[in-house]
Amino acid sequence: MLEMAITAAMFRDVYGVKKGDRIIICSRNLLSYYTVFWACHLLGTVTALVNAWLPLDALRHSEQIEPIAADLKRASSASGYLVLQDHEGKGHWEGWDIWSEAFLEYHKDPGKILRNDPRIIPEDNATIIFTSGTTGLPKGVLSTQRVFLTFLFNVRSIFCVSASTVRRDYIRRGVPIPSSLASGTNNGILLSSPLFHATGTSATLTGAFYGTKIILMIKWNVVEVLCPLRWKHIQRHDYRLCKEEGVISLGGVPLLITDLADSPLSGFPIEVITIRGAPVMLSILHRSKEAFPHATLGQGYGSTKTNVTSVGFSEYDLSGFITPVNDILIMKDNVRAASGVVGEIWLRGLNMMKGYHRDQASTAATDKVCEG
Repeated sequence: MLEMAITAAMFRDVYGVKKGDRIIICSRNLLSYYTVFWACHLLGTVTALVNAWLPLDALRHSEQIEPIAADLKRASSASGYLVLQDHEGKGHWEGWDIWSEAFLEYHKDPGKILRNDPRIIPEDNATIIFTSGTTGLPKGVLSTQRVFLTFLFNVRSIFCVSASTVRRDYIRRGVPIPSSLASGTNNGILLSSPLFHATGTSATLTGAFYGTKIILMIKWNVVEVLCPLRWKHIQRHDYRLCKEEGVISLGGVPLLITDLADSPLSGFPIEVITIRGAPVMLSILHRSKEAFPHATLGQGYGSTKTNVTSVGFSEYDLSGFITPVNDILIMKDNVRAASGVVGEIWLRGLNMMKGYHRDQASTAATDKVCEG
C-alpha cells in the first residue's frame, strides 16, 4: 500500500497538485480509495471526502457529469478527473482519465516524493468531511492535521488500547482475556461504515497507527458477513467473513448491531463493538451485551464536527469521561444547566472542526459564548 501511495503521489506532476490543494475523493469502500487517500496526505493536500451514496440533489452521478466535464473543469479550476472503478463495464467517459491506466503508465521515480518534505505542520488543513445532511444539504467540515493527531491519543486514553491496559480491563470485569491478546495475532476491524464518513476515517487512522488489519465492505450486507448461503442454511459456525479474517472489532448504526445480535453471529467472540450514527435505545444496548457478553461497547453520534472522540464510558450509568484535551458543558438558553436538566452539549478542544468550508454563517452559529 505504501509503495502504491508513493507512486500515486507522483501524479502531482501530471495534475499540478501542491500542498494545500483540495482533492475530491468520491468513492465507495475500495482499495484504490486508500491508495489515493494516503497519496494525498503524503503531499499535504486536503482530502474532500464526498458521500458516494448521496441523492442527485447533492451529487451529480458520473454519467451525468460527462457532458459538462470540460466546462466543470474550467469553472472549478480542477486539474483533472480520475475514474477509480473503470472495470464496472460502464464504458469510457470523455474528459476523464482511467485510474488503472494512468497508474500503470506512470514510470517516474517515486522516491522523489519521500525526498521532498512538504513540511506539514499540525495547523495545516487536512480534510473536508461532510455532515449527514439530516436537517438539510450536507455541510463540509474542515479539520486540521492536529485534529487527527489528537484523535489517536484520545482513542488511546478512552479505550485504553495498549495491550497491557486492555488485559487489565478484562481482568477487572472478571471475563477471560481474549485469545487475540494472549497470542498477539493480527486480527481485524470489520469496517461497514463508508470510508468517506468520519468514523471510516477514524478507523483508517486507528488501523494504520496500531497496525490492525481492516476488512472493507463496499456496502453493509449481514449475509455476506456470515456466509454466502441463504439464511436458512447458515449454521452457528458459519461466520465466513468474521472467522476467516479474525474480526475482533466491528461497529455501525444501531440497526446494523441489531442485525448481528439477532443473527447466528450471536455468541461470536467479538471484543469491541461501537454503536454510532444515531442515539441507541437501551433495549439494543442490552441485546448487544446478551449476544456478545465479552465485548467492550462504545457509543457515539454527531461525530463529524467533533472528529469522533471526546468522551468515553465504561458503565451503563455513566454519561462519559472527558478526554484531557476537551472541555464540556451542558447548556440551556446560553446558561449552564443545573444537574439533571436536559440541555445542549457544548464542546471545546483541539479535536473540534476548524469550521464549515466556505460557510462563515454556519460556522459563526456554532461559536458559543457562555453567559453564566
